[in-house]
Amino acid sequence: MTELTPCWAKLVRTRTLMRELIDLQAKRETEEPYSFELVDNNEDSADRWIRLQWRVKINTPYPPDAAWILGDIVHNLRSSLDNALFHIVTEINGHTPSDSEARQIQYPIDDTPELFRRHIKKLGKWLTPEQCELIEATQPFAASGEPNDEFRMMSILRDLSNTDKHRQLIVADRALVRANFEHDADHLEALTITQHDARMVDGAAVLTVKFRRPYDNLDIMLQPRFENTTFIFHPAHTPLPLALSLELIYDEVFDAVLGLTKEHMTTHDDYIAVKFIEGAEERRAVLRKTL
Repeated sequence: MTELTPCWAKLVRTRTLMRELIDLQAKRETEEPYSFELVDNNEDSADRWIRLQWRVKINTPYPPDAAWILGDIVHNLRSSLDNALFHIVTEINGHTPSDSEARQIQYPIDDTPELFRRHIKKLGKWLTPEQCELIEATQPFAASGEPNDEFRMMSILRDLSNTDKHRQLIVADRALVRANFEHDADHLEALTITQHDARMVDGAAVLTVKFRRPYDNLDIMLQPRFENTTFIFHPAHTPLPLALSLELIYDEVFDAVLGLTKEHMTTHDDYIAVKFIEGAEERRAVLRKTL
């Protein structure tokens, strides 16, 4: 670790923390941390409609360690960008900044070209035009192929980092992905099924079913099926699948650090970079299967 350039050491530490977080989640899942309780009006025969609702019961609260680890992951990813930029300015371009200048050497993450131009103007006096272009290519407004602004990973990293540093811990918790409902009746009149995509806190509704009460009071076998995964909850974004989002954020940070430092990497930096690139596609394929 000590022979790595600081920005690459941060990225190595991030991978370790990501494994710790996954292990912590896997351990919790073996402990049956939640169950689903059925609330219904089946005994109220005067009601022409049968209403069923499954609600979450939390048996084991989400471990607080998860929020601390997630915050450390976000911190290391964000600071690896600043470390890379500082390394380029000081070690490669040979500028010795004053204390006030050093505080200005922060990797910009801007949603608009106007904001970026304002920030890069301050940094440009210490960078080559080529280095400025490399940084611009990583900005959220330069991203392509994403469905909308919410899913540009650099913006998400910036927002998560600001929240964790200045306001509160980042919330990660389980939420419903899909709910299926099966029954053995030949026909249920006016069957309606509503899936609730809320965070799975104690008492939260996840599935509501309504159908007309059968006149012959037949016993009906009802079988709900729930699929859920862990999401990051942040006020500025829709819930983000935790594992996949962290992997995609890591990819963008990795590419940004690599772009700036690839001509100046140590042998150890290069080894780490190659190892990550070799396993990236396989990791993403595994993560997508879990969603």
